[in-house]
Amino acid sequence: RYDHLSPVHTVNNLAVVVWGLLVGHDDFSAAIGETTAAGWDTDCNAATVGGLWGLSGRDIPQHWTQPWNGRVAVQLAGIGELVLDDLVSRTITVMDQMVTDGEIEGL
Repeated sequence: RYDHLSPVHTVNNLAVVVWGLLVGHDDFSAAIGETTAAGWDTDCNAATVGGLWGLSGRDIPQHWTQPWNGRVAVQLAGIGELVLDDLVSRTITVMDQMVTDGEIEGL
């Protein structure tokens, strides 16, 4: 049904994300696994499922997060890694600015 679409097209990848969330039910590992196994844009789709899972307030098993030790490696000039709690705080700040003011300070 989606064979004519690019592997990174929104429609087919949204279908994969929804599929992963539905079949995963309350099992994060199953949701990520099914999403990745479905193909298409596997890294982005799994990341989207993980992000939506986290936003929903459901727990992510420690074996997924513990190896990171609260940090993530990045490919930004002059920055080798970022602290996840700092990223969460910065994201919430931007979200609050958008909700309150409708714009992001400094942009």
